[in-house]
Amino acid sequence: MEDTRSVHLTSQSPPESSANANGSHPVSIAAREDEFASSPGKKSVMKRPLLKRQTVEISRVDLDRKTQNETVHDKVPALKRNATVLFDASWTKKSGTNMSKRRLKRQMSKPTTTVSLSWLNISAVASGARPSVWERIQGIDATHPNKFILNNVSGIAMPGQLIAIMGASGVGKTTLLNVLASQNQSRLKVTGTVKLDGKVAFASDVHQVSAYVQQDYIFIGTMKVIEHLKFQAALKLGKKYSKKEKLERIEQVMSEMGLCKCKDTLIGIPGKIKGISGGEKKRLAVASQLLKNPPLLFLDEPTSGLDSFMAEYVVKLLTRVAATGRTVLCSIHQPSSIVYALFDHVILMAEGRTAYLGPTCRASQFFAEAGYECPENYNPADFYIYTLAVVPDSEQECKNNVKAICDAFEVSDLADDVREEIETLTNIALKERNEEKRHFHISRKLHDKQSYSSSYLTQFRYVLWRAWLSIIRDPILAKLRFSLTIIVAIVYGLIYLQLNRDESAVQNFGGALTFAVSQQSVFHLVCILQNIPTEMPVFRQEHRSRLYTTPVYVIAKSLADLPLVLILSFIFCIISYPMIGFRSGVSHFFVFYGTLVISSLAAMSFGYCISAASPSVLIAAAISTACYRPFILLGGFFQRSNSVKKHLLWIKFTSWVYYGFEILMTNQWSGINLDTFNATSGECTATTETVKICRGDEILEFYSINADNVGRNIGLLFVLTFGLRLLAILILMMRVRSNQN
Repeated sequence: MEDTRSVHLTSQSPPESSANANGSHPVSIAAREDEFASSPGKKSVMKRPLLKRQTVEISRVDLDRKTQNETVHDKVPALKRNATVLFDASWTKKSGTNMSKRRLKRQMSKPTTTVSLSWLNISAVASGARPSVWERIQGIDATHPNKFILNNVSGIAMPGQLIAIMGASGVGKTTLLNVLASQNQSRLKVTGTVKLDGKVAFASDVHQVSAYVQQDYIFIGTMKVIEHLKFQAALKLGKKYSKKEKLERIEQVMSEMGLCKCKDTLIGIPGKIKGISGGEKKRLAVASQLLKNPPLLFLDEPTSGLDSFMAEYVVKLLTRVAATGRTVLCSIHQPSSIVYALFDHVILMAEGRTAYLGPTCRASQFFAEAGYECPENYNPADFYIYTLAVVPDSEQECKNNVKAICDAFEVSDLADDVREEIETLTNIALKERNEEKRHFHISRKLHDKQSYSSSYLTQFRYVLWRAWLSIIRDPILAKLRFSLTIIVAIVYGLIYLQLNRDESAVQNFGGALTFAVSQQSVFHLVCILQNIPTEMPVFRQEHRSRLYTTPVYVIAKSLADLPLVLILSFIFCIISYPMIGFRSGVSHFFVFYGTLVISSLAAMSFGYCISAASPSVLIAAAISTACYRPFILLGGFFQRSNSVKKHLLWIKFTSWVYYGFEILMTNQWSGINLDTFNATSGECTATTETVKICRGDEILEFYSINADNVGRNIGLLFVLTFGLRLLAILILMMRVRSNQN
């Protein structure tokens, strides 16, 4: 059953005899209002204020709810020079893009199924802030009251509908969207019922059939558009699709979202790497969620940060998405009159309650009957938001007006229609309770067991690929690390240039080896402190979408850093080793190099623990600066290992500097003598009055180093490396779980 609507809006009433391009006759606003008054059951379009001499052509085919599985596509009207055409992906000449007729006629992909969403008596309360530690010490009663964000909200969204949730700031738009999508509900106490096709839905059920585009969708800026979509497709589509099918799906989504021309462009990092525009990022965010072809789509303010033209274009794309049979809900803040006219239904929120829920075209009549008539040539969206806003100077009066409007809606025919539709869907579900309930819960259990679409190997492969691209495409960080390594190696070599093997070598070589192991390990530790805090929003976003597991993420990041550690450590060694005059021999050089690498990896594991536990890079840097110094002080050079206090032994045995220093000292002095040792007479010619040391074994004994502990020290460095990485994984898992709870 097709219900075709066509409206011609202009500043002057057009001739009633003229017909538009698709055969439907435009009618005047007055005629539409009279028709609606005479036929209450028929949908109509109320007057929408527009700019002077601006023409809008609307042609929309609604879905028959009785045949929800049959998708009817929108009919795109002919292009006119001064017309804004709905439900197509075309750009005007101003944007510099010309669309072919074949592409204009291309239809969007259909969802495999359709789903209705209903919610009943939803309430959300934010817990009051806890008293601070200082307030508790002083005994101050600083109990903060709970804040009601949503208050007994009900509604319904059907397949094929594009629904806007509107209202002033702080009225609960995003909270309602999060509750319906089962996302971001930490610190909220939520009551009420959410249903899918009339059946009570768990969070896993909603996640299985829906996709959620957050307001600030976060990307890895060093990735190209096509690479980002390949990453998303590989982890979302899984084994069900071949590689060819995944590429075809990516091309299809890029074409639908108008991303083909920027597919080889970097996404970009603001102030660092130039990339795609804000509008393209919004469309890329939607494209990322459409890859899996969900029947239910949530969007949090998809037009925020965009100009009016780009906001209109993004909403037009959403109308095409809804026209395929998807259920689309989005919160939106102060849309233009043209953008407002694109929505099928609108939900107006005020003080946590529903002030209006119904067709966009009937909102003006409802407010007029409530005593708030929208003036001519005025944006209706702005009028509704201003009417429902609470002004600080007249707060009580505004709240009384809002209460009156919300109460009027509760007893209106529109609210009755919503409750009847919810009850109808529930009754249909109850009739098929036995079979449908069994399949519903089976599907939920299968979803819980197969929570990740791709295998662990596929997850690891693509996360490692993206992590490596992020490293090599960050020119500032890469150049800085290489430059600092070369500069530090040269300065280090000049300070300890060609050390003599006399009695001063006991201290000089010990200081040089301590600096080598501590400087390289701390350098790599500091470099990776930014890894998790800067990517934490992306990790949470993708972990919530169940793209990959926490161990896969940490292990992949660790392996991506390994080549750079190997290269930078080798550059440091190849410059400083011959300058200082360490023990000659290829084997001794590679023992020196390998020890620095293993010590650096252990220090990086410690850095991963701090990074995983820190909310920001600044806090991670402050914590690491205070924590790694004891490991250096108890590393064996500043204090002999046999003189460490018992209560500090745990620091000594967890110090990578201690194990690395012992290996390097053994590599340097085991089996050789100083120049002050006379091999013929066996006498020591050192002139030092306090301690006369002439042999390498005596130097090791002076520092309480056992040459036989090299193998043990290497093994313990590997234990530290893997043990601390495992601890970092556990810390990150605990953080994610606490946020979800």
